Amino acid sequence: MKRILTLSLIVLLLLTGVCFAEKSKLKKKTWTPIQTRVENNLQVQDFYNHKELYHEGAKQVGLWFATFIPDRDKKEYAYFYEAVVMDYNTGKYRVIRTYQANKKNKIDKETDKRFPDAEWKDISGTKYETLYRRMKPSIW
Repeated sequence: MKRILTLSLIVLLLLTGVCFAEKSKLKKKTWTPIQTRVENNLQVQDFYNHKELYHEGAKQVGLWFATFIPDRDKKEYAYFYEAVVMDYNTGKYRVIRTYQANKKNKIDKETDKRFPDAEWKDISGTKYETLYRRMKPSIW
């Protein structure tokens, strides 16, 4: 009886597509979920790519940050990608590239923007703060 209930629950979850990670086209071995939050009355999920970390300086780390955005009305979803550099000496960040991708994870070339001279901003109160706090112990 316990087995039947467990299998029924698994099938129900798979059919309804409740989990963001199951719908996501992000490769699970390279993208790590950071947080789920509400933005414009919509629940979105943030990920970072832990295989594409790079160092720009002694305490500056760059990485890819992706936001998974579901559209419940159209039963579709999209991704918003950002290349972010975090400076662990100053507690600041800067976004150096952004673009959007559709549910097949294809880049929308019209949204691809690069900001090589982006200004440094305070990390406090931003969507990157959770990742910054999580990664800081490993940087120091």
